[in-house]
Amino acid sequence: MQKLLKETGVAMAIFALLSFAFGLGGNDEKTISGALIAGVTFGVLYFLIGLAINWFKGRNS
Repeated sequence: MQKLLKETGVAMAIFALLSFAFGLGGNDEKTISGALIAGVTFGVLYFLIGLAINWFKGRNS
């Protein structure tokens, strides 16, 4: 769980930077607040998918 939280934090930060630099995340305008919202949204999805993967791995073992 600790590893997943670290990965999520790093992924969130990278996605927020890329979102601000290149307009990823569906933002029409390049603002810091839009990039942060896109980063947080990506982080939540990343965390939930990671939890599901860990749950399936633990279940099959």
